[in-house]
Amino acid sequence: MSTLLSIDVSRLLSALSMSLDFTTKGLTNHHRRVAYIALSLGKTMQLSPEKMHTLFCASTLHDIGAITFADKHTLASMEINSPEIHCEKGYQFLNKVPQFSDLALIIRYHHHQFQKPEPPIDKDLLQLSYLIHLADRLEILLTPAYILSQRSSALERICSLFGTYFPPEYKEPLLEIASKDSFWLDLDSIYLDKLIEDMLYSEMHMEVAPKEIREIASLFATIIDSKSRFTHRHSRLVSTTATKLATLAGFSSCDAVKIEVAGLLHDLGKLSISEAILEKNGSLSPEEYDLIKQHTYHTYHILNHIPGFSDIAEWAAYHHERLDGRGYPFCIDKTSLSTGSRIVAVADIFSALAEDRPYRLGMKKEKITEILFSSVKNNSLDKDLTYLLLERYHDFEELKSKLC
Repeated sequence: MSTLLSIDVSRLLSALSMSLDFTTKGLTNHHRRVAYIALSLGKTMQLSPEKMHTLFCASTLHDIGAITFADKHTLASMEINSPEIHCEKGYQFLNKVPQFSDLALIIRYHHHQFQKPEPPIDKDLLQLSYLIHLADRLEILLTPAYILSQRSSALERICSLFGTYFPPEYKEPLLEIASKDSFWLDLDSIYLDKLIEDMLYSEMHMEVAPKEIREIASLFATIIDSKSRFTHRHSRLVSTTATKLATLAGFSSCDAVKIEVAGLLHDLGKLSISEAILEKNGSLSPEEYDLIKQHTYHTYHILNHIPGFSDIAEWAAYHHERLDGRGYPFCIDKTSLSTGSRIVAVADIFSALAEDRPYRLGMKKEKITEILFSSVKNNSLDKDLTYLLLERYHDFEELKSKLC
């Protein structure tokens, strides 16, 4: 097993921000396009490498406070009622991560209008808030129609807002970048990730260590579990359960950290599922169950996009695979399921059974034990790891009680 190395924070956030772009229309590129527009403006305005890096990190997370599909639908309109709601929620999320205090403030004011009294924020950070606001409003004006046929109408609408929504001095940089056909074609390009990397990574790198990676994973666990009122602690319970089980199974401290991160992010792909399905009070229809199956698929590919996360991607995403190969979505069997993946699978089922759900209360020990034994017998879960959890059941029950 490879070690968990320090990685560039912008690469980590870029991958994780993909999960924020799921809507009723599927996976959009909103955060990436906003980041590209904002960075293009910043480059034209000759921002420092440090500011460019901060601008990227803030723009790639700017709508982190909009979690449900309904929230995101509201933000797709040019005129937003109470935009400060998702800005404040994003601020509250990010402000819990010490190294993200500046990002939290930028996002708190990223819908602030220039015509209104200046908010209590450093002028350099407010500049980045204005750039994200401008980039965000330009991006939402663009439709799936051919990009070059939209530039005139989009620019006309945006230019009418300088001096009210946006600082007037930002008009010239916008017109400069918008004068190039390539700028617009970039926004619809399959090469957009590479274009952002070329613009950003030539400027600055900022590494984050395992401790910070855990904090960022915990932040996204909060986002995931906020998707439904019935999963308000699920990711953390899976993470703590898996970490304890991994330690009992003899995992090194490094691999235990990776298991912790995998547990926190194992349901990242659930941000692609509508709340109506996640909170359904009753059995899922075959069509709804098919939709549920996509969540681990997205978890895998988002996490595997992060350099150094190959183990974490597998351990997190394979939690609905079975030893007999009849799980989903990859149909991987015991010959390919690593111990890490098996641990997260056991932790996920234990946590799901122990928690309240839309259609039932959390189960008692006797019922949980019965179901786990059955899962071992039908060749779904790993026998040794399941028995290890049951032998130390009191320890895991105590972990659960601490998260209440």
